[in-house]
Amino acid sequence: MDKTELIQFRIDAFTPDTLPMSRLAEYLVQLADLLGSHEHVHFTSVKKGSAIPQAKVDYPAIPKVQARLQLAHSVDAPDDVRRPFEAINRLLKADNAKATLKAGNVVYVKFLGREIPDEKPYRLREAGCLDGTVIRIGGTDRTIPVWLQSLDGQTIYKGIETTPATARSLVGHYLGKPVRVHGQGVWERSSEGDWSLVSFHIAHFEELDETPVDEVFAKLASLPGNGWAELDDPIKEHQRIRGSD
Repeated sequence: MDKTELIQFRIDAFTPDTLPMSRLAEYLVQLADLLGSHEHVHFTSVKKGSAIPQAKVDYPAIPKVQARLQLAHSVDAPDDVRRPFEAINRLLKADNAKATLKAGNVVYVKFLGREIPDEKPYRLREAGCLDGTVIRIGGTDRTIPVWLQSLDGQTIYKGIETTPATARSLVGHYLGKPVRVHGQGVWERSSEGDWSLVSFHIAHFEELDETPVDEVFAKLASLPGNGWAELDDPIKEHQRIRGSD
């Protein structure tokens, strides 16, 4: 009696000779997450014909793997099933491909890939704030463009504008201490669920206090009657109050 199940992932747009190794690796990472039971699922080969990566599932894990795959198309699929399923479809769509996941004659999952309609980006307009360093400001239009670099240095916000009056005040902070700008922003969500800034109009701003947090709480604790001095860990309590504990 065979104690394993061989699962085949058939990609219609590739053959073993045309499927790049780096792309195969991307598919296998997501496929492993979709199947789950990592210690019981083993990559075996890429079968000839269409590109067909094959995975062997050990007997103890077969029911668990089958149960996960049956959830793949469900709207109630847990995140650890939904995420790799959607990631595989994105890879296939980018490769203009479709795929199936099957064992013998049983098709567990169909990946529509290239047949999935393009999802229109979703935009949201709301009041908010941005923190960062002013790295560019200036112009001659009725609204003045501003660039902010995030506090961690990883993001540059370019779609920002403000009035000439606010710009004149803000220019004094160019490449200086970080600021927090308040106003109305438009944010866009991609088909992958990532949000990015489209535009932001600054209504007002304030300079951020760079005093270390431990010094702030030390000053608070020195003031009588506010309760902070009685706390063993005021920073942790502050995080709890803000819901970031």
